[in-house]
Amino acid sequence: MKTKLLAFWLKIKKGVVITGLILACLTISFIVGKCSTKAERKQAQSNIIALQDDVKQTAVTIEGLNNTVFEKDAVILSQSDAIKLGLIEQERLKKLHLSTLLTNTELIGTIQMLRDSLKLPSVPVFITIKDTSGVTRDYIRLPFELLKIVDKYITLNAGMNLNRTAYYNLSIPFSGTVSVGYVGTGFLNLKKVPKGIFTTEIPYLKVNDMSVTIIEEPKGVLSKWYVHAGIGAAFFEAVRILLTK
Repeated sequence: MKTKLLAFWLKIKKGVVITGLILACLTISFIVGKCSTKAERKQAQSNIIALQDDVKQTAVTIEGLNNTVFEKDAVILSQSDAIKLGLIEQERLKKLHLSTLLTNTELIGTIQMLRDSLKLPSVPVFITIKDTSGVTRDYIRLPFELLKIVDKYITLNAGMNLNRTAYYNLSIPFSGTVSVGYVGTGFLNLKKVPKGIFTTEIPYLKVNDMSVTIIEEPKGVLSKWYVHAGIGAAFFEAVRILLTK
């Protein structure tokens, strides 16, 4: 009787040990998987914030010239995920013969310039004619040049030819620099946030929207959750085999 009770007790004890080992394996696998995907989950949250972020505009002086700075948080994705989300076009990569993309920046902006009370050029000749009824009207002799603006950043002239066809000529040089990198934020600038920064000397240019995508290398297989689950299952099976011997 005592032998049977002892065998029964040992069987229960062995079952408790196996159950404890199973729970321990599952807990370890869960913790390891959770820690390994923490960076990915944090980056996914940062990407959502970056997509909803607005373009920030500031001004700095670089080499004595006033520059307008447009800044927006960058999105960090793998190239395949960026293509799936429509942030980059696979067809564009093929046309550009790019097998691996490092960064991708898209700008949407407007060129705004407002000047009133402009002084007319000396070319137009105005003629005042008084008809038989005594009404006075002003006319302008063709051809005439209505506008002539010459600026470092813009050239504009407009008028009318002898054949009464209007014309205008607008020339705006476009230049700027796109910089993509990490900017320190928070306490002592310890937190590094990916940023896309566009700087330009043109005062009439305004960036309405900017999409900055940083393409990162795919993570290794060991960072996948199913690998951790497989390792946990293999470890449990090994323990089970040892205990049943």
